[in-house]
Amino acid sequence: MKILLCTSQDISINLTEFFFRQKGIELTVVTQRTPRDEIYGYATAEKFCAENSIPCWQPRRLDNAFVNQVRE
Repeated sequence: MKILLCTSQDISINLTEFFFRQKGIELTVVTQRTPRDEIYGYATAEKFCAENSIPCWQPRRLDNAFVNQVRE
């Protein structure tokens, strides 16, 4: 099963770790840092993805060009 996880802020790391531990899941993460992440010191999904070879995209916006890229 393939999962495209679109998430941000503190919940992003929790969800990423959860789905990463599941068997039979091919995970790709779409995330974005926000000012609150810096203010509250939230953990980053980007770092976890890099450490665990999980594809992680950080588009500036979710538009048709990005959707087409995901479909490829």
